[in-house]
Amino acid sequence: MGDFWKWCARRGLTSFADVEAVHLQEYLHLLGLKWKCRYCLYTQNLTTRGETPPTVCENSKCRALNSFEKVIRCVERSVDAHRARFRVFFGWLKEVEEGIEKNPAPVDRRRKRKRKRGRRTRKYPATIQYYEWQIIAVLLKAIEDPTMPAEEAMMLYLLLYHACYKKELQTIRIPSQCRPPTLGVEPPESLEDVLYLEWEPRQLSRGMQSLGRSGQRLQLEPRDEPWLRDLIRRFMKERNQKLRTSQNPYLFVGTKSSPRSGPVSDQHFNRLVERATARITGRICTISILGKCSRLLYAEFGGHEGIRHLRELGLGEQHARVYTWAKRVRVVPKQTGPIQNQYARRGSPRLTVPSVDIFGIPTDAGLGQN
Repeated sequence: MGDFWKWCARRGLTSFADVEAVHLQEYLHLLGLKWKCRYCLYTQNLTTRGETPPTVCENSKCRALNSFEKVIRCVERSVDAHRARFRVFFGWLKEVEEGIEKNPAPVDRRRKRKRKRGRRTRKYPATIQYYEWQIIAVLLKAIEDPTMPAEEAMMLYLLLYHACYKKELQTIRIPSQCRPPTLGVEPPESLEDVLYLEWEPRQLSRGMQSLGRSGQRLQLEPRDEPWLRDLIRRFMKERNQKLRTSQNPYLFVGTKSSPRSGPVSDQHFNRLVERATARITGRICTISILGKCSRLLYAEFGGHEGIRHLRELGLGEQHARVYTWAKRVRVVPKQTGPIQNQYARRGSPRLTVPSVDIFGIPTDAGLGQN
């Protein structure tokens, strides 16, 4: 930019407002060409567009007559880079500083790429999948039911109330004061009184960043509802019975096949959601789409308020904006027939599902009774 302002000063352009598109086009033209002596290879920059070549070489050892010819000084890519810098600078001067009324920088005319045969060139709009809202309402009501298994209810609570990702569910921790010092001993404080969880600390680096929250507490809401404290009490009782070591800090612990003090696997969470949703709605839902439904509810606030809520859920700026304008696609959950056969092959207790699903369609259990 310094060479450009020196070039402008030699032409009497002392203000940003005096610069016009013709000046920038001329400067970019002169930037890409130069004079070169064919005998001694001495070079000289152009001063104006359309000027005649120098008659005598300025090299004292050459002094050849009519030996100059035009050659390339900067390749096209370098000229395009200078054009882009001018476009950004004058755009900032116009939009932010309001120092000029019109951006004089020319638009970059990129070369059209040749279309390759057999390659898709059409861009499809961004979409977000979600379940029918009546399914979400039934699941939210089931979380408050004291007869529902505590681990399944806690899983649905974190998915629908806090829109947790699967990686967050694996690594979310219990506060240190709420962990038992040894097996069979009560902790100093109960989680139902503290009502917050902790995220696992992680080191973010370039190229290794993932979605999710880090370095802050997860406050469990709504704090004034009695069903939340009852759910946490039941869940912690089941968790302490499954513990094999008191050093396990994670909220969800697995069975004998899971690691003693490490996070449980993805399959554990998938099975929890499958069992819970099949038992409640008669249909099989997934963790991914349930989390998207929760984020869409937060995006319903609209504007900066909706984006602020999504940022608090661990989404990046661009990802949060996608939830506000992307096309929404309604997805119908799968039927419960395959999951019942799957649990039967494992030797697990048979999964009980309602005879009629949430849409009024008979399930395999209902058809068997008929």
